[in-house]
Amino acid sequence: MPESTDETSGASEPNNANLGENTEDKDTPETEPEHPEEVTGGDPAEPAESDAVENGPLTNLNDEETDRLMDQYIHYGEVAIETANQRVQMNRFFGLILTSILAGLFALARGNLTTTSAAIVLFASGFGSLICYFWYQSLQSYRRLNKARYAILNQIESALPVRMYLDEWRYLKREKPDPEIVEPRPDEDPDHRSHTIVEQWFVRLLAAGYLTVGGYAGGFILTPLLTGAGYSLPSPTTVGLIIGAIVMIGSIGLFWIRS
Repeated sequence: MPESTDETSGASEPNNANLGENTEDKDTPETEPEHPEEVTGGDPAEPAESDAVENGPLTNLNDEETDRLMDQYIHYGEVAIETANQRVQMNRFFGLILTSILAGLFALARGNLTTTSAAIVLFASGFGSLICYFWYQSLQSYRRLNKARYAILNQIESALPVRMYLDEWRYLKREKPDPEIVEPRPDEDPDHRSHTIVEQWFVRLLAAGYLTVGGYAGGFILTPLLTGAGYSLPSPTTVGLIIGAIVMIGSIGLFWIRS
């Protein structure tokens, strides 16, 4: 009889996991492959979902080892918080610099541009787009780092009475099984959206702005060249607006598809 009970419980755990996966698949856009883990509680698809540690270094700890584990858990949690603070400071720095430069470029690009000023705007917009790319990659690096850290924290919590980070994730995402220490989140509450998604879309929109103003400036460089080659074109302002609009729509569409 005990063997059949173990088999039944073992079969029920995959069902719960599958149910959680199906629930995640229905959420958008946070549960897409790029953002499955973006929440304070880490990735719910990690092996830390199990309710008990059956084998490994966290099995059968004595009191002294449990105390040491708690100290490590607290310290590691503080490190994760410190990393989040560094991420906020990075966002403030890049956000302030890039938005200020973009505002200056839009102010400079108003009206007609000379070939020299158009080249300056085009170069600055390309440089700003490159900085946006590095900023985006830094966000991805922090995302992967947080995923690893909270996966470890979730595994340590499996040896503790309460799994707070995992319950936080389950509450926010309405994930099955329901949180253990709080009631499930009401269905009428708005769906949770990760802060990382907001960060990434802010960077994408900034990059689209730089590409747009660069395309506008490119119209003032391209028009004289094509006109000198015998082509009939509208005014440089019109050409710049057309190129800028095409670049803006294309970049936002590309970012939307990739997200």
